[in-house]
Amino acid sequence: MITFKIMKKYYLLLFTIIVIVFAGNACFANNNRAEELVDKGVTFDKQGNHKEALKYYNQAIRVDPKYSIAWYQKGFIFLQNGHYDQAYSCFEKVTQIDPTDEDAWINKSAILILKNKREQALICLDKALLHIPKSSKAWGNKGGLLFKAGKLDEALLALDNATRFDQNNDVAWRFKGGVYFRQNKIKKAGECFDQSIRIDPSDSSAWKLKGDTYYVQDKYKEALLYYKKANKLNPTDLSSLMLKAETEDILGKKNSAIRSYKQALSLIRANQNTLEIKGKEQASISYAKDHMKVKRIIELRLKELESK
Repeated sequence: MITFKIMKKYYLLLFTIIVIVFAGNACFANNNRAEELVDKGVTFDKQGNHKEALKYYNQAIRVDPKYSIAWYQKGFIFLQNGHYDQAYSCFEKVTQIDPTDEDAWINKSAILILKNKREQALICLDKALLHIPKSSKAWGNKGGLLFKAGKLDEALLALDNATRFDQNNDVAWRFKGGVYFRQNKIKKAGECFDQSIRIDPSDSSAWKLKGDTYYVQDKYKEALLYYKKANKLNPTDLSSLMLKAETEDILGKKNSAIRSYKQALSLIRANQNTLEIKGKEQASISYAKDHMKVKRIIELRLKELESK
């Protein structure tokens, strides 16, 4: 009887080991198959064939529902095509499977911002930081949101963490400069914008903001150099173009100012056409009204300059 019990336990243990081994092999095989399917999907994704890519991502999820990369890729397709609710659901699935997936948390918060749910976006970033406390991206995005909400001291704390955990986070440096600029700490602001430019010289916003640090000090020649660079990098940015025109105007560069003002008018007209195509959303109406004010200011100034 004792021997039978021992043998029974032995066979039970052996059966359990076999099940675990086979289950492990099955999981491994599923993971490999899901990875292959995602790779095929990515190939179509790169070609811009999102419909075909989505088929492969869905197949990968059916093979291995816990393969987070497939969920992420699927979510990113939805995000690219403006299907924010579906994208959010996919990224939510990613963070459930792998709470340390930084990009999934960032994308979730970005979607909430796009849907004008800033408080929820902050909560989302705080949850991300519970799992990834050294995430420079999460700290930076949190700092950016707090900056836009006017909570400058809190924003600065978050942005300090962002640049501490990743000294090459150019966006965090730019927002940090924005905080110092609002606090009238112009020298510190300029240093932050310099860091942002050093990391990403193609960021037109950083060049424009650095120009602002000179503009507020009446150093118009220096400001103009930065506005010109910002405008060259992003010719469709009305803000840097207008600042360039105004600075040229202040410096008495009449012909250059006229050209810049006229370019700004052309840009406003192009934007108005785009808004008419998009429809009469509230945001578009507000945007159009602001542009109409700028348009009237430019037209009056052009009239004055051309009459001289």
